[in-house]
Amino acid sequence: MPRIGTHLLADLYGIDLALLRDEGELVRVFRAALDGAGFSVLHQLSHRFADGGQGVTGMFLLSVSHATFHTFPEHGYMAVDIFSCGSADPQAVLNVLTQTFAPHTVHTRQVDRGER
Repeated sequence: MPRIGTHLLADLYGIDLALLRDEGELVRVFRAALDGAGFSVLHQLSHRFADGGQGVTGMFLLSVSHATFHTFPEHGYMAVDIFSCGSADPQAVLNVLTQTFAPHTVHTRQVDRGER
């Protein structure tokens, strides 16, 4: 079986706590990054949690798979997951996110999906 796509997982540490609670801004930036990287968003959904750390989860159904983020303001942390089975580059999205959110540390893993 050939490689189906690229799955990028990123951990962003040290993001401004107020931003990690700002559902509207998080969705706006993530959506703009996806659009700018050539992804086609079919649907999007987000939710701000009112309990605990009051983080935000965002999900984007893409024509070529999916992208998500989860924030944990109590830890200054954002988890990002972008799976592309097309030509759009997940790294381009992450580049915009890191430029905009200015984390002090970023850890990434990239997995080729479907390859045996």
